[in-house]
Order: sequence, then structure tokens, then C-alpha cells
Amino acid sequence: MVFESTVERVRTALAAVSKAKNPLIIFDPDADGTLSAALLQAHLKRRIATLPASSALDALDLKIIDARGHDIVIGFDTWTLYNTPFSRSRVSKAFIVDHHPFNDRTTPDPRVEVINPHQESAEPYINTTELVFRALPENEQNNNTPLEDLSLVGSMADLAVHNCHDRLDHAVSRYSQLFSDDFRNKLALRTLKIDDISKEKVFEAVKLFASPMARESDEGALKLLELLAKEKPTLVQLLDPSFNSPLAEYLRSCLKLVDKFVERGVKDFKTKSRHFPEARLRIMEVSNECRAKDIIASLAGLQNPSITVVIKARWPKPKDETRIRAFAKTLINEEERAAYTYKHLTASEEWVSYSLRSQGGVDVSRAASDCVKTMRSKNGLYPNGGGHVKASGASVLLADSERFEKCIIEHVAKQLKEKKIY
Repeated sequence: MVFESTVERVRTALAAVSKAKNPLIIFDPDADGTLSAALLQAHLKRRIATLPASSALDALDLKIIDARGHDIVIGFDTWTLYNTPFSRSRVSKAFIVDHHPFNDRTTPDPRVEVINPHQESAEPYINTTELVFRALPENEQNNNTPLEDLSLVGSMADLAVHNCHDRLDHAVSRYSQLFSDDFRNKLALRTLKIDDISKEKVFEAVKLFASPMARESDEGALKLLELLAKEKPTLVQLLDPSFNSPLAEYLRSCLKLVDKFVERGVKDFKTKSRHFPEARLRIMEVSNECRAKDIIASLAGLQNPSITVVIKARWPKPKDETRIRAFAKTLINEEERAAYTYKHLTASEEWVSYSLRSQGGVDVSRAASDCVKTMRSKNGLYPNGGGHVKASGASVLLADSERFEKCIIEHVAKQLKEKKIY
């Protein structure tokens, strides 16, 4: 079976985490990362510390991890952790379960083990949630697995949100063929008939699970994770409008706000985006009141398949400062506390993030990762960029945003010329 060696490595990592005294789960606060963390929490049946992180960890983050006494770290959907110097901390091992293409990233730290299906093959598409789901011991033994049907949402999330619509039908079909007939029958009886899964249902579920993070950023991901672990619902229940539970009500309230914001953003893109014909590219800024620029970028990309879409927004301000200030207090040095507070609270006023989407032959991951290399850092916070070929992101200082955008335009224009894309 494809990726079996990758799944086996994930299984080994999960076993190490289950035996650790004080493990830490670090996850990207999107549908894929959050559901991966939820699957592990449900499997372990004990409360484990979690940390949402969509950007790289620095020396201060590592000091806080040490202060909290974590011995093993596992990261889900977190390519930004590839180069984190865990050897400078007391963490004995850091597993990074990820599915992003490698590009030019390296892993020089001896305590970091990257587990990525691209180490086996660059062709098929598989997500972090699917790797975790297939590696759980319950699935080896054909037993009931909490949240098993929800793994479909995480597995398909990036396909839907990251413009891989041409592969979504194939992925839904492939997902149903990954397991034995006995397992498929068991899954169909307990949750839903896999053969009847429609692309529309996948999109509906992905949007539902993306809404807490869009509305409340990291805090939304943590609340979603907590409610998933507590309720362990099925996908059928959550997609049923008549089903009531704290999680269902929370998801619906988030989706209502996000839908309104996204609808306005996609509509504005047609009239308010700046057009750069030499690169067949459009750029638009949206408000940071809702972290939905990724969804807006994907939908705008679907409606404009012949152009590269760039949506930018100021960093979202944290909804809850208590958690951040509590972490900062574990730092003894006042200067370090100030730097950590800047990164997680004040930086929202000085940094801007980008979502890039391409339906054609333009590699927006390479464009983002190349262009951030010349951008400046501040107070120990560094620019970053990368992701998938058709969908990527970047964060730079607001003062560097004009220079970054110029670089992206030139990079995309050069790709069009070199690949003779007309």
C-alpha cells in the first residue's frame, strides 16, 4: 500500500507521544492541523497540552516550552517548525508530521524528525489528518475510532481550500479504497456511506470546520479542539441542521459570521483589487476582523482561473490575551517577556500576511519563499513564506509590504515568460 512506510513512522511517533510524561502537541490552526490534534487527543484519552502555531518557533517559545516541562513535541501540519532548534531546549525529540512539499527546507537539528509523504513520493496527495488516522492503533485492530469520519474533513480540507479542485473527486474516491472491505463496511454502518460522499458535502464540512479559526484565530482552534475531544461527534451529526450540541451551535455561529465576511470579500475582489497585467495578477487587502483571507483567496481564484490571486490582511489581533500573558510570565528576563509579548500581541499592528492562489502553471509557493528571503525581521520576529504550488502564504513587515508585492509581481511575470504561459 502506498505511503505504508510513512504511516509506520507516524505510528512510531504516536507511540512515543503516548508514553511521554509531558508531551506537547503543536498544530497549524486550520482544519487539517486541528483535526489531526483532535484525533490524537481522542486516541490518548487524556488531556495533553496543545499549542496552535502558524509561524516558526523562536528561542523564547522554546524557553516557555522548557518552563512548562515538555519532554516530547509532535507537530501537525507545521512545515514552519522544520528548522526550529529544539536541541537548544530540554525537548528530547520533536516529530513533525506534515504534507507540504519540501522545496529548499532543511532539518539540521538532530532532535527533529520530519515525517512527510513527499519523502516517498511527490505525486499523490495525502494530508496530515489522513496520515494520523491511518496510523492509529484502533484502525490497525479494526476497532471503533473516535472522530473517524471527521478525518475525511481534515484529509480533504487542503484540497478544497488550497485550489486542488481538480484532484478532489479522485481523492474522495481514493479515500474510500484505502481500507479493507471490513473496515469500509464498519465505517459505513457507524457514520456515513463513503460511496455517497459528494464533493458538495466535503466543501460544506471543510467550510464549517474552518470557520472557528477564521472567526477567532488561535483561540477558535483551541475551542474547537476542546469541544471535539469532549463530544466526539460524527460528521453526519454536525452536518444535520437539527442536531444540537455546544460544538454544533458554536460552529454554526462562527459560520454565519464568516460567510457574510467572505461573501463581501469575494464581491469586492471584482471591483477593488489592483490589477497587474504583466503578471496576470490581482492584489486586494481585506480587514483583519475575520481571519478568512485564505477562503476569500480560494474562492476568488476559482472565479478567476486565468490569474494569480493575492489577498492580504494585517495580522489578526488575539481575542484572548490571558493565555499569551500567562506564557510570557514564565520568562524570567523582562526583555524576553517584552519580546514575546510583541510577537504575539503588538506585532498585529506592524505585520501583514498574504494568501496566494494560482490555478495555472504558476508556482506561488516558490514565489513566496523566494521573495521573503530579502525581507527584514523585527524584535526577533522573522518573515516567512511558502506552502503548496497552487496555494501559499507569507508574512512580512508592513513597512516591507510594497517591496514584497513588487517582488511577487516580478517573480510571477518571470514564471509566465519562462513557462510560456499565455
